[in-house]
Amino acid sequence: VKLMIILIVIVSIAVAVVFNLSVNALEDEVKTMTQHTADEYAHRVTEILEQSNRLTTYLAVDERVQTFFNNEHPEYIIDNYFNELRGKLRVYSYGIRYIDSIIAYAPKHERLFTDQGTRSLKVTDVQNDAGLRWDWSWIPDMIRSEKTTTQFLVRTHSSDWPYYITVVKHFRYVTQDGAIALDINLDTLYETLAVNRAAGSELYMFDTDGSVILRADKRELRANRDDFPQLASYRAEGAFCKLFPEAEEPYAYAQSPVGTYGFVIGVTAPISDYMTRLLEVRSRCVWACVIMGIFAAIVAAIYGMLSIRPLQAIQQLLENPAAWQQNGRRAEEIRDIADRIIGFLQTNDRLRGELDQRLNLLNRVQMQALQAQINPHFLFNT
Repeated sequence: VKLMIILIVIVSIAVAVVFNLSVNALEDEVKTMTQHTADEYAHRVTEILEQSNRLTTYLAVDERVQTFFNNEHPEYIIDNYFNELRGKLRVYSYGIRYIDSIIAYAPKHERLFTDQGTRSLKVTDVQNDAGLRWDWSWIPDMIRSEKTTTQFLVRTHSSDWPYYITVVKHFRYVTQDGAIALDINLDTLYETLAVNRAAGSELYMFDTDGSVILRADKRELRANRDDFPQLASYRAEGAFCKLFPEAEEPYAYAQSPVGTYGFVIGVTAPISDYMTRLLEVRSRCVWACVIMGIFAAIVAAIYGMLSIRPLQAIQQLLENPAAWQQNGRRAEEIRDIADRIIGFLQTNDRLRGELDQRLNLLNRVQMQALQAQINPHFLFNT
């Protein structure tokens, strides 16, 4: 029984260790895959923002654009100027779906020009013309500094739509003063990023204040993160992944920062496949435990039978030697068993004699030591 219990305990520990290792391996695999997806999205958004930043820089230092910054009516100086400037603005955004428009702004003359226009207009004229769709509402938010600055503004073109990340490059150099604004359409950006999105997964992008500015079926500029229970694990910075197997629909959440721009990409992905594989591992471990338990019981039973059989044979021999010999047992076997018993008894007697000798010797030594302590006192007293 003790052997069976020991074997069952060992088997149970081994199965538990294997189960935990398997669960950890599955969890690490799901976390790695989900985190990799979030990192890829973040890397792609970082590339888009860096590309947009470079475009505004190239345009801000372009000769044609510089002419617009420095002259109120450059068309009087250069023939066909605005057609050339429009072509210059369009060539930088050609084939890039998520760029809605590029606007040049000359603060010195308060004039605007877009890649969709044929001439420049005063900002006040654009503001007063309701039918004109030129984007100008970013101008009040532009940082006016004595040096070149770059901003990434999350905003809308009009009061509610479309939704933009506007890259504003305010170029200042000596007497030159101008700005280039590039509008990245968030709806089109989501479509561009989510082309190869896995079924059931969701993509989110957070602004620096934690509000949701990019998601499927976007209906507002900034959505409250609390409206999305699956985003409860969001943190303002850092990359991580967490599993929620206890949720009504189990899922994984991963996030990754977008370069140094302050935005964060969040990804949720269903983990139904992970849960299925986890149940399979659990089932296999339970069956392994049952089978190994049965095996341990069988081994213990066989061992017990083999251990008891010689003692039973000796008992039969001592109780009924005639029956032992009638059952086909040879004299050599009887003699061998008898010799073993005699040898055990002799060894037992020898060990008992040695024990008695050692005890007697110990008693004599103790008595001698006691006498050695008594004698000096006796002599001193007499």
